[in-house]
Amino acid sequence: MTHSAWRRSAFRNLIATISLSCATLLGATVASAEQNSWTQGAWPEGSYIHNLTVDRNGTLYASSGGQIYRSMDGASSWTLINPKQENTYSHGLELDADGNLYSLLNGRLYQIKDKEENPRPISEGVNSFVIDKLRNYIYYTSAYGSDVFRKKPGEKSWVSVGIDILPKDVSYIISINSRGVIYLNSTHSSTIYRSEDAGNNWVPYKISNSTGTRRISSLVHGVGDVLYANVWPEGLYKSSNHGISWSEVTHNIWDSQREFAPYALAVDANGALYARAGPRIYKTRNDGESWEPANNGLAASAYGIEFVFSPDGNSYAKTSAGVFKSTDSGENWILSSKGQERLSASAIAFTDEYAYAATEAGIFRSADNGKKWQPFNNGLSNQVVNSIYADSKYNLYAGTCNGVFELKYKSDRWVHISGYLYTSPIDLSCIYSIAKDGYGRLFAGSERGIFRSSNGNSNFVYTHTQSSGHVASIVIDAKGYLLITDDSGGYNSYYSSDHGDHWQQWIHSAKAYNLDSHGNIYSIKQHKILKSSDSGHSWEDVTEFPIYPNGLDRLYIDPSDNLFTYFKGGVYSDQLESGVYRSRDGGRSWAPYGTGLTGKTVYSLTKNESGTLFAATDQGVFQIAPSPLKPFSIEATVGGSASKPTLTAQVSADSEDASQSGNLYVAAANDRYAFMLGPKGWTAFDPLNPAAYAPVTLGSHTIPILDGKLDVSAYKGMKIYAGYGRSPADLIQNQKYKHIYTVQ
Repeated sequence: MTHSAWRRSAFRNLIATISLSCATLLGATVASAEQNSWTQGAWPEGSYIHNLTVDRNGTLYASSGGQIYRSMDGASSWTLINPKQENTYSHGLELDADGNLYSLLNGRLYQIKDKEENPRPISEGVNSFVIDKLRNYIYYTSAYGSDVFRKKPGEKSWVSVGIDILPKDVSYIISINSRGVIYLNSTHSSTIYRSEDAGNNWVPYKISNSTGTRRISSLVHGVGDVLYANVWPEGLYKSSNHGISWSEVTHNIWDSQREFAPYALAVDANGALYARAGPRIYKTRNDGESWEPANNGLAASAYGIEFVFSPDGNSYAKTSAGVFKSTDSGENWILSSKGQERLSASAIAFTDEYAYAATEAGIFRSADNGKKWQPFNNGLSNQVVNSIYADSKYNLYAGTCNGVFELKYKSDRWVHISGYLYTSPIDLSCIYSIAKDGYGRLFAGSERGIFRSSNGNSNFVYTHTQSSGHVASIVIDAKGYLLITDDSGGYNSYYSSDHGDHWQQWIHSAKAYNLDSHGNIYSIKQHKILKSSDSGHSWEDVTEFPIYPNGLDRLYIDPSDNLFTYFKGGVYSDQLESGVYRSRDGGRSWAPYGTGLTGKTVYSLTKNESGTLFAATDQGVFQIAPSPLKPFSIEATVGGSASKPTLTAQVSADSEDASQSGNLYVAAANDRYAFMLGPKGWTAFDPLNPAAYAPVTLGSHTIPILDGKLDVSAYKGMKIYAGYGRSPADLIQNQKYKHIYTVQ
């Protein structure tokens, strides 16, 4: 049905309008009602700290995403020192000999002079960098190959060093010890390279005789020439002669099931080595002969832990749950993140008892509808959780860069069901989306395609290889057809009609898809909402009144077929009244939903069985509870004579519509004629351009319809209606009108 045909059909019952503005109602009184408010329970404090460094005076600097914080009081409080940068991720933070700060954000190296100015980019395509304070050099490795570059802070040009000896097409991680010796390591081999002359010459050293997928994930520098190497998956190795010979030092830190590989973190000024094994932190003072716990007070959910040791003797831990401080050489830790933003949440799922939230610091669980949250990570070896999904039997699945973990209904432990998932012999995949079909097949979306488990809990097979970006969503319709969207530049979409055995690129690519309770598919393309009732073969543009001209981003449909859209990534959040918008008329019109949502970068929306809507945001989890609906009312006051009556309508919007933008409508119709009452009086009904009485902010309104001067005796039997709506579809489909008078 075309858009104009829809209007003509609808107006056989009542007159609607295509206008929806925010002008003031002429001659009407308005009593607005308060919207529901988003609330946040006891959500964990402290954002994911990606980097932490300290200067010679004990001043601390911490990066979280694209933000840099400074603390001058031993982490008691933190102040943001650079403008907030959306959608950035920090890979490094260091100080040079003059106290200038350097930060690596999304492959671009920035300098912040005097720690107060806006960051100034000094190089692009950077994989890692270090500061040589002895020689006053900055070094960085290229993100696009094996090149190493250096320059002094005041110089304009970078000099390439070490090109001849290094293997090509391999990105290296650069590090430096206290004596100015530079090391390069790659996650694709167990060979390191060493330079003692500022990168002019390099010497290779093999850590072990390992082959295949074994590789060096990082190097940790000890006192003097002591060097530790994290060799995956073998464990931790130590060299006392700057890399010439090596020995394993972690044989006593593995747990009984060898489930968690040990990983070196840092060496303090006394030579004590800190290492992580799964969620636990240990310390050794005797090269691994014995280990003692060193995580008393660290959040049980903390992940991504690294240590920094201050000249004043205090120890600091940067974690996924914030900054922690120890004044007793790591024996005890306290959270010290006051002034930082809250931990972000990426997704939410529900069972019949609990709400679960996925974060970069693990899974948090709430038993009281989001009022309190507790970490729930038993068995979860990778606590940077990208996605979480609940099936119809309340089994939960968590997507990480270690694969998929399952939490059986009523169980208290996560189980690693997928193993490590590879798209090639050396490329480990992260899981960003999960879905399950009616046959129990589990689908996991990675950065390069789809993995499928036919039995739903093991034997994952790489089945879709066409994606050029990570799979942001998986939709399965009533016929079992799969539809996925990746987040590559054009948001490519693919579908499969045989449970994932074969895939085709869908010509109707869009940013997001979702299904309503009737199996209709809704999609987002720019600022339009499109609907398909035939599995995507044809589409209808249902959007009459767009939210924002530059486009929508994500779409959620609740069990009552309310549509919600939100702006994942926050590109437009500063220009919007709210991070969440709702449509109750199938996407034709939208209004901000709720007030008080401080986290405007919304990553996902989900409703639980009681109807509470949860939002996973950059500031944690928020929820908005349903309120009892106060219905709309339309009443008439009649006076005067039968031929020249007076008629006034009192229109009150329902509690969910109150305070939203909408229109008032007055129509008169019989079998032969139809009229609309507009701002300039009565006019003949035009189905292509109907008139509304006035645009309003919906509330309680008084509409004078007949003033007793007009003789209506020629229209005996004509019925007069009054109503309101946020859109024509809202007016008609939700029957927000009433017959209030018949001409006598």
